[in-house]
Amino acid sequence: MKKNLKRKKLPEDPNIEYLERLWDDPKFIKGYQKARLRFGIAIEIARLRQKKKITQHQLACLTKTDQAVISRIERGRANLSLDRLAEIAAALGVKAKIQLV
Repeated sequence: MKKNLKRKKLPEDPNIEYLERLWDDPKFIKGYQKARLRFGIAIEIARLRQKKKITQHQLACLTKTDQAVISRIERGRANLSLDRLAEIAAALGVKAKIQLV
């Protein structure tokens, strides 16, 4: 015997309205733009490391740093100097390219 199942209406997400209001806040936009750059670099470093099939520890050894530092960089929790970025890029077999547009 089949039950007649009614689809429940999902409650609206109260966070959506809040998130939409954030885009009207200049401080939020400024912070988002700063974080977007940092997280974009972090994601790319992690992607390249995984593509090369090396661990964070191995990358740390290649760049003469600690695994914890690589972890913080890949999570976007570290301010990355250009010198450190160049070291990581070299260890991953790529070049770092900075553009101001």
